[in-house]
Amino acid sequence: MSYTNCIINVNAKVMRVYSTQGNDKLTTTGSPKESNFYGDGASIVIQDEGKQLLFTKTYCAAHSGAKMIEVIENGDFNSIQHIYQIFTDINFIKAVYYKIKSKPSFMTSGVDNKTINDLPINEHFFEQIVKEMKTEKYKPKETKRVLILKKNGKPRPLGIPTIKDRIIQQILKILLETIYDKTFCNYNHGYRPNKGPHTVAENLRTWYGISWFIEGDIVGYFDNIDHQLLMTIIKKKIKDQQVIDLVWKFLKAGVIIDGKKIKTEKGVPQGGVISPILSNIYLNEFDVYMQNLKKQIDTKKTSIPNPDYMKKKSKLRSVKIERKKAYQELRAIKSTLRIGAKIYYIRYADDWLIGIWGNKNTAKEILIQIEQFLMQKLKIVLTKEKTKITHAGKEKAKFLNLEINSPTPKKSFYTKTGPKKRASHVRLNLNMPYQQIKKDLMEKGFFNEIKGKWFINAITKWINYRHSEILYRYNWIIQGYLNYYSYVDNKYEFHKIIGYILKHSCALTLGRKYKLRSRKKVFNKFGANLKDPESGLELNIPDNFKKTVGKFNNKNKKMEPLKIVDWSMRTQHLLKGPCIGCGTTENLEIHHVKKLKNMKTKGKIGRIMSTLMRKQIPVCKKCHYMIHRGLYNKNNPL
Repeated sequence: MSYTNCIINVNAKVMRVYSTQGNDKLTTTGSPKESNFYGDGASIVIQDEGKQLLFTKTYCAAHSGAKMIEVIENGDFNSIQHIYQIFTDINFIKAVYYKIKSKPSFMTSGVDNKTINDLPINEHFFEQIVKEMKTEKYKPKETKRVLILKKNGKPRPLGIPTIKDRIIQQILKILLETIYDKTFCNYNHGYRPNKGPHTVAENLRTWYGISWFIEGDIVGYFDNIDHQLLMTIIKKKIKDQQVIDLVWKFLKAGVIIDGKKIKTEKGVPQGGVISPILSNIYLNEFDVYMQNLKKQIDTKKTSIPNPDYMKKKSKLRSVKIERKKAYQELRAIKSTLRIGAKIYYIRYADDWLIGIWGNKNTAKEILIQIEQFLMQKLKIVLTKEKTKITHAGKEKAKFLNLEINSPTPKKSFYTKTGPKKRASHVRLNLNMPYQQIKKDLMEKGFFNEIKGKWFINAITKWINYRHSEILYRYNWIIQGYLNYYSYVDNKYEFHKIIGYILKHSCALTLGRKYKLRSRKKVFNKFGANLKDPESGLELNIPDNFKKTVGKFNNKNKKMEPLKIVDWSMRTQHLLKGPCIGCGTTENLEIHHVKKLKNMKTKGKIGRIMSTLMRKQIPVCKKCHYMIHRGLYNKNNPL
């Protein structure tokens, strides 16, 4: 059937649409524009030669934003063709706002110089957003760009959107994550739900027999993403033109640098709400490429039995010689011969690592192929200084604050005269960067090292804090290190970092506060863990520093415990912990009280809150349960 000059009735609004042949589909996904054939997602009435045909969309606007997200996540139908309506659901917008309004970033102003406290957040505010989204008159403001210094002293550009733009970006982020996250390769562990540095470590524990590493880093990745290519990738899955238009608006919004507006021809602003998911969508093409490359290079067999070894072993039964000497000779021979090749790959944001079972030539060929793919297909280049091939047995690869190497086999694999017997099944060593952490602590003033001798320092800017606040800050640093590096093979090194440097620095800080002249007097007065007699808080130093085997916390993000040195007490994000009661940073909740009056008489937690002068404190789920049921003070008396 051919339809010409059809009349489509959409929500009592009449508009004229011109269609071609009968096989064409008329869809409605929002308020119509001149160039787009879509409406408000309601029923469509088509009149043709006196006949009336009714087309009803099963995914109409009756779905709320939350319901639409749930439907997309479940994959019940191809809803990604009609998804813009979640931006016009006032209840969904409110829910997103209430979820993110307490984040510290909402106290940072964008180009309008307004924080969350400066905006009139009321019903009219949300109605105005809905109106702008429905009429597609919403236009994001420019992103304010500031420079922050990285550890190496180089500046990193950080984009700060306005409050309204963050709310819309958060909705867009939820939508894009719901659509794309389930399609991402398992190699990707950056900026994803239930993924992080600990899942990276968990994956690295499965790498065996690695001979070479390729460490990769992309030059200014976030600032060099090609807009046209990114949108081409997005359009493969998202067919709703209104969503495409919205993404374009954010990409082309521009940035403000030193008061001047600069157009953004490429890149996504690092620090923006949607930047991580857009960067993942872009680099997923690289993950897919690596997946295919792995299939091409990996061989079914990576080792075969050594004929000489098997021949020698079979003769042991027939020859009557001393068994101990015979097995010593046998151990001097390789039991297997390495053949073929195998590659491992993992990525976190724009940093990636490849492990190779094979020779250096294989590693060189793989790196050349990767460089060509990234340059030709994604229009990005690798950093020459940070991209390198590393011998897994002689050097350490650096990835996500870890030092990674393949350890040398034990002495039992050697003989005085015979060749080395190689253990091809050796797993990787994952170590915390001991020397780097020492350097960081020295830069923050916790100690000095002169000719190999350590001189511990007090943090003098903390001496005016209460005893409990000083302990809280040191506990923050201690738990930050222990939680992030809970699984490392050299965790015993924390005996020196935590058990000596941080513990004695805390003692000296308290000594300066109470005008005690030596650490010995401080420990005699407050005990081995420097317990605060008023609140009962003390340093959370474990009895031992054994690594946790097979236990990984997927909620652990990037490790930055020393940031607290530059923070005031009020700028701490409470949900980052640690728990006031037991010191853990897992399963944290916020305990609230209405008044601090008489809190000193209400047990250990009450004394801590009164001493800290805070109505809100972080506690773990277990301690919170005990507090509300009156069990905490019974089980934790002073």
